Amino acid sequence: MLIYGTGMYVMERMSPQSNVARGRLPFFFFFLGLTNLMFNWGHHTYIVPAARWVKDVSYFISMTELLIIGYIIFKWRRTVTEARKNYHQIPFRLLSFADAWVFLNLALAIIISIPAINRFTHGTHITVAHAMGATIGINTMLLFASVFFILQDIRPAILRMKKKIVGAGILITNIALFLFWVSLIDTGIVKIQTNINHEGFYKMLEKSQLFFKAFTYSGIFIFIGLAVLILTAMKILISKRKKKPVAISKSSIVQEKLEKSLG
Repeated sequence: MLIYGTGMYVMERMSPQSNVARGRLPFFFFFLGLTNLMFNWGHHTYIVPAARWVKDVSYFISMTELLIIGYIIFKWRRTVTEARKNYHQIPFRLLSFADAWVFLNLALAIIISIPAINRFTHGTHITVAHAMGATIGINTMLLFASVFFILQDIRPAILRMKKKIVGAGILITNIALFLFWVSLIDTGIVKIQTNINHEGFYKMLEKSQLFFKAFTYSGIFIFIGLAVLILTAMKILISKRKKKPVAISKSSIVQEKLEKSLG
């Protein structure tokens, strides 16, 4: 929630509107997200013996995420327009990617929250894809947006010089993360198919080889992209501001020479 609060603060600072993080709607979605974090975990325990009302409450709260995804779709055209207009700003670019990952991850979360589907997806790499999409795609992008928003404020000139490097790091991270995310989902689907066909564990591993390779290589590129962003941010942060040269007039030079000759 600290990450989301920080992200909302950055959005308010970057927006001409003052009610981005203070209106009724932002507070509603903020506490809806908090409620989901606290109570919808039960959709991971459908297969565990528990009281029926616990499962019903978990399912109901999980489905409230449809309100969030519906709102994102409703605002989609405006979001795309603003993203094109402000894409040159690094913090806004990072927030746009975080928004895209919110949409993808929410869609996946709602699907695997349905008991009939959860029965097959639970314990597969699909659950891991959901976790990785949230951790790297949403939380990490929001944190980087906050970091580069600060750097934009205290080191604007140096950040402009490093803009292409930072942009490359953002693209590498998000493209690699998408491949990483898709490979995990595909591996989960393979496991579901082998379980339905009553095939052995070895058969599942054999069919998943291609996806395991994609998972590994994309993971390496995620590391490279994040390393580029982290190292660049650190270099900008520790770099010293260049002092402006003091302009010296001709009269002051003449006066200094006279003082030396008389002294």
